[in-house]
Amino acid sequence: NRDTLINAIVAMMASTIMIIAMFARWSLFFGLMFGGGGRGRGGGAAAGQLAATLVLAIVAPIVASLIQMAVSRAREYGADEVGARNSRDPEALASALQKLQLATQQPQIQQAAKAISGMETANHLFIVNPLAGGAGRWFASHPPVEDRVARLREIGREIGQIF
Repeated sequence: NRDTLINAIVAMMASTIMIIAMFARWSLFFGLMFGGGGRGRGGGAAAGQLAATLVLAIVAPIVASLIQMAVSRAREYGADEVGARNSRDPEALASALQKLQLATQQPQIQQAAKAISGMETANHLFIVNPLAGGAGRWFASHPPVEDRVARLREIGREIGQIF
């Protein structure tokens, strides 16, 4: 499904936004340190520019991450659908996901997940994220297992399997 290509393009775009935000933070820092903070003529315009730069520096990276993770979740749904239709056994895939989710509840798995969960680069390694839930769903690279299982079962109904 060209997932690697699409994810690479999205990651490049997110990285570009992050770099722009980093430049915005540095320009904000140097502007405050050496620019006088907008005193004198044009102070209102400088304050507006300061506010815009501050919003860009803070909000842009968050939005970029949200978009990147949303695309990743959408690609997971697509991969589930292709796997279900190609195997003609969506229930087997749903069952496998449920077994993986059950296994992640073991204490040693939870502990290992907590050890590596701080590394953003490790998010895509989880098939079922043992630390998923809450507000973290927005930043998860994979959709919730319950949603994936429901979609797989819907595909099963479409192709003639009855659940």
